[in-house]
This record gives sequence, C-alpha cells and structure tokens, in this order.
Amino acid sequence: MLRFNKWSLTPFHLLTLLLTLTLTLWLLNVCFNLPTWLLLVPIALIQFLSFLFFHTIKEKGNIAVVYYCGYALVIFLLFKWFNSMAITSLTYTQWLGSFMMVPQPVFAYFLSSTLMLSSMFIALIYYFVIIHFRPMVLILISALPATICIRMGRPTVSSYLFIFMGILLLLYMYYCSYEAEELPYTVLPCTKSYWSTMSLLLLCIFLTCSLLLIPGSNLSNPIHTLLRTQVTNHLQPNYTTSTLPKESTATSAPTALSDTPIFEVRATKPVYFRTRGWDYYEKNAWHVKREALSLGYQLPKSEMNQKLEQKSLVLLNVIERLEKNGLLQDMPELTHLLEAPISPITYYAAYVTTLNYSHYMYLNPPGLISISNPFSPLDLYLNALEICFANDKTRPYPNEGYVISYMDTFPASNSREMLLIESLDPSTYNQLINFLLDRVWEQHNLQQAQEDEYFLKKCSDEMETATLHFLDIPNSITKRTYDLAQKITASSTSTYEKALAIQNYFYNGEFTYDLNSPVTPLDKDAIEYFLFESKRGTCVQFASAMTMLCRAAGIPTRYMEGYVCEEYDASKGCYIIKQKHAHAFPEVYLPGYGWRIFEPTIPATENEKSPLSLILLLITCLMFLFILYFLSKVLSEQLWRLWIVRQEPKIALEAIYSRLLKRLKKNGYVIEVSMTPINISHILLEQGIDLTWLTEHYCKVHYGHCSCDKTVVLQALQLYKFLYHVHP
Repeated sequence: MLRFNKWSLTPFHLLTLLLTLTLTLWLLNVCFNLPTWLLLVPIALIQFLSFLFFHTIKEKGNIAVVYYCGYALVIFLLFKWFNSMAITSLTYTQWLGSFMMVPQPVFAYFLSSTLMLSSMFIALIYYFVIIHFRPMVLILISALPATICIRMGRPTVSSYLFIFMGILLLLYMYYCSYEAEELPYTVLPCTKSYWSTMSLLLLCIFLTCSLLLIPGSNLSNPIHTLLRTQVTNHLQPNYTTSTLPKESTATSAPTALSDTPIFEVRATKPVYFRTRGWDYYEKNAWHVKREALSLGYQLPKSEMNQKLEQKSLVLLNVIERLEKNGLLQDMPELTHLLEAPISPITYYAAYVTTLNYSHYMYLNPPGLISISNPFSPLDLYLNALEICFANDKTRPYPNEGYVISYMDTFPASNSREMLLIESLDPSTYNQLINFLLDRVWEQHNLQQAQEDEYFLKKCSDEMETATLHFLDIPNSITKRTYDLAQKITASSTSTYEKALAIQNYFYNGEFTYDLNSPVTPLDKDAIEYFLFESKRGTCVQFASAMTMLCRAAGIPTRYMEGYVCEEYDASKGCYIIKQKHAHAFPEVYLPGYGWRIFEPTIPATENEKSPLSLILLLITCLMFLFILYFLSKVLSEQLWRLWIVRQEPKIALEAIYSRLLKRLKKNGYVIEVSMTPINISHILLEQGIDLTWLTEHYCKVHYGHCSCDKTVVLQALQLYKFLYHVHP
C-alpha cells in the first residue's frame, strides 16, 4: 500500500484526481452529449471532497469500511432526492433508456447522473491507485466509455482517450519511481532507457490518435471538395449564404473513404439529405452564379410552400372542383385523370444526432416542413439552393440533436398524380396552368377561386424560376453532349420520361463506379471526359454528367450535395451516416411536381478499396500488435513475480539470481558461463552494481545447501525490481 502524509497533496494525488475527472467527463459526454465545461466545476468539487474523505478514513483500519458504507448511503439518498425533483412523467430508468431516442432535458436527472458517476469513479480510482496500484484495472475501467462509444457508433479514439492514457502513464512513472528508488512522488526516474521507453509509448499513442483524428487524412466523400464545402462552410448571422464557398470541383481523382460516423438518424425509412446546391458549371467546377438564390425564407414552411410541395395533388384538386362545377366538359383528357386512385401523402419525422461533427447547415430532406430542437428554439432559413441554415448561435454543434418533419409527396405508379406528371412537359404544363387560370373564376365560390388563382400563379412562377436559373450550359460543353442528350430522349415525350431515360443511360454497362478514376486532363472538360472517354468516376461525375445532359435536353436541373441515409444499425435502432455516405446527385424540375431527386450513380463493386484505407488499416494493425507486445511483456513480468513469491525460498532465490544475471547480460555486462558467482560479483561491483549480499545468500543456498527464509527472498526480489527499472 502506498503511504502518504495524511493531509499533503502530492503530484501523485493531483494526477489521481485528474484521471478520475477525465474519465467521468468522458463517460458523461458519451452518454448524454453534454458540454464538458458545464460539468467541470461540480464534478471536480464532488470528487475533491470525496478524495479528502477517503484520505481521512484510509488509516482507520476495518472501521473505514463502515465510514465508506455511510458515504455510499449519503450519495444514494442524494441521488434519490435529485430524482424526486424531476419534472417529468418518466422514471429515471425510463429516461435513461430512452435518452438517445427521445432526448428530454430533465435537469434533475442530469444532476443525479453526474453525482452517481462522479462518486463511483472516485471510489474506484482511489482504491486502484492509492490503496493498490493496478494499472491494468484502470485500463479496463477506461474500456467502459470506449465500449459505449463503439455501441453508439461514435469515434472511440478521442481527446479524452489519450488524455486519460497520458495521465495514467505519468501515474505509472511516479509509481515506478517509488518502487525502484524509494523516492518521494515528486521525483521521476532519470534513466535514459526508462525515458526512451516511455517516450516511445507516448509517441505511438499520439501517432495513433493523430491518424484517426485528422480529418484530412481519411475523408469519405468521393470528391475532396464535396466534403470541404460541407465541413468548412462559415455563415454570417444575416440569414444569407453569400459567404459560403462558391465552387465545388467536378474533376475526377483517386479518393479515400472513411467509416467514421458523423450522424445518427432515427427514421422509419432510408432518406436523401441535401446540404446545398449549385446553379452554374464552368471551368470544371460548380459555382453559385446568382446571389439571389442564396437568400432564404424562414422555416417552418408556410401553408402555400407546403402546397407547392404537394403540387400534383393540389392541381388535381383544382381540376376536380372545376369538373364538379361543370367547367371541364370540353377537356376529357383532364377528367380522365380523376378516374385513377389518389396517392396519399405520408408525413415523417427523423431525429438527427451529430457525432463529434460541427456543421453550419442542417440536413434537409425533400419535402421538408420544419426542423426543431428539443432543447432550444431554432431560427432557420431555407433558400432556393436547398441550404438550410441558421445564425452562428443556433448551428448544430457536435453531439447535438434536432428533429426534422417532412413529407413524401412523390406519387405511387398508376395514381392520378403520377399520370399527371407523366403527361407533362414545360409546354403542356404552361398550357394547363393558363387554362386553369381562365376557368377558376367561373366557380361559384369566389374565395376558393382567389386561393386557386394565387396557387396557380405560384406554380407558374416556380417553373419560370427553375427555367431561368437551372438551364445554363457553358461553352466548354460541345455539340456531342447535346447530340447524346437528344439521342437518349428521342423516344420520350414528358419531362419525367426524359429524365428517367437519362438516368437509366448510366446503367447500360458502359460506366463504372471507381474511386481510383483517372485524373481529368487539364485541356479537357471534366463532364465530357467522363461521358465520352474515361466513363469511370464517383457520384460527383455521375451527378454532374446527368445534370448537364438534362439541361442539354431542355430540362431544368440542379447539382446537389448531401448524404444518403441508408445504413441501418439494428443494434442501435437507427441509421448511421458516415463520412463515406456524403453524396452528390441531380435534382430535376418536373412540371406538375417540382424538384425530384434522380440517382444516376451506379453501385460500387465490393472489391473497390481505397489504397489509403488499406494503409491506415495496416498502420492500425501494426500499432495494435506493438501495444499487445508491450502489454504482454509487462504482464509476463508481473506473472513471474507473482509466481516467484509462491515458491519455496530456495527455488525462489536461485530463480531470482539466474533471471537477474540474464537481464544484466542482455544489457551488455560481461557474464560468461565459466565465471563463478564470486567473480561475477567482483566484476559487476567494479561497474557500479553491488550484488555482494545476493551472491553470498545464493552461494549458501546453491552450494552449501543451506536454507533461507521468506524475508531473504523478498529482499532479493526488491533488489531485482530496483535493477529491473534501472537496467530494463
């Protein structure tokens, strides 16, 4: 047992407190996503007072157990008291079990959890550091938050991990200093070999953490700039996005993928999330050409904006009202649509949790209605490029959650809405809108006629905006791209059929999804190089190519970036969005419907692995093997010492002497088989190592067949430990 002055606080004590504080903050952050600075003062106070209490009762023998039971009872009563103050219908167990699914900010439960974890960890750490120093047990204790990280799909390697390991190494160094030289804990061993070993281990830990934490080393997005524009965007609190990067590269290049989770999404089905769009392509990159597109309107969406999301249904409702009023007798092609069944609109909610990932834009699914935060109100805006943003004070911080309400408005096949969409192109759509505008005022209900007219004009304005802003084609796109678009859509009539034909063109077997696609030559256009030469690329090339082909066919289309939420983790009951799920896709404006996501990117083959991913995997394995080797050496030494003290004194003394000579010989001391123990003792003494006492007892036992007691063995073991640390 380590003995300290009753009230003195040495660096060893302070390191113990820091170790406990780090572990507690780590676990609370993992479990509850709480900002650590809010908890630092109360946790430090609880653990410091508990430490002083344990330090006071440590020397009281068996009565200390009674004191500790009293301490545990007080903590339990405080825990129950805090829970009784909670203003919620959930019990503490229910709240704890459902926290990640339906988070509720119950302050009393947070406080009781902090109290319980703080007191539990200070008791464990105090016992396994001050009473019985057991570094392996401490490492096992640290596995608790690490295991929870893995369970929740969060990065296991974090700042908490290597801070914890760094403090633990310092504690171990102080402990070794005490064992080896019996010096106070304010002194560290100064041997060159000891410090080199510790430095190497620290270097390995920090190198491993650096490899796994540097965002640029293993970003997932198939095009580096796609993630760059999503991670490093900075907004001003003026509700515009004029300060965002204006470019997203469309050139091809080898790309690395990463499995690092960045979002958890609790939703009922897979969903596409948009983060931003682009309107203009030039010089092998997508740009924001029109600043007006960056101006946003406030969420939640107004009733009219929601009706525009349900455009096909509302249009058919107008047609149905006109038909009932006898105003469509000369339009059988419209009344025929009403014979088909209605496709119901489904409403959904998704709960998004960010995982150690700061984002200036909120995830935005098609059909978005609103975004809310269970903890605080949000002041959000959505613009024509589908960027959902807030001011700096309300952006989604790491480990924060928000709820998305949205609707799925795309109709089922053979429904009246789908039949309408499949029959329209820009020309027929404008004719339909103008025809309905002429007839709505013939209704008997003037208020309804006014609402219908306002809606129809909004539909016309939206179509005009899409045509104005999302049909631009640069001069670098040659006639062969126009010819290809006309060839693909030659047999199609409606806008939907044309877009579907262009999407299916990429699935004809000529194109390949390839993370190691060739770099676009400097003198070539990236889209045309992909379409006509390489035919290998990632989602960026596929989405860019379809966007340009659709525009060449006269279809308003915008290039979008976001994430695909489709990887479901059954153990967590939620979808996991990883860095590699960052995605690019085109959105086509369909007359009578609005913006619709299409997916031209063909699936990747299973054998496509990123070289960088393989290198990182190899480095991780080597690091793991090194740490395993280091731990096995430490463990084997500890097991040998446990074995030696349980042997007969004679056998133990001979084993200690033999092992010590082997270690000294390994460190370069001249020890030959022909030398007698006395000769070896004299030679070592000349080199500063005094084995006279041990040699005398060894000769008596080995040659004189004398007996020895346990005390001699323990003293010999202490000498061995000293030389072990001085000459490792």
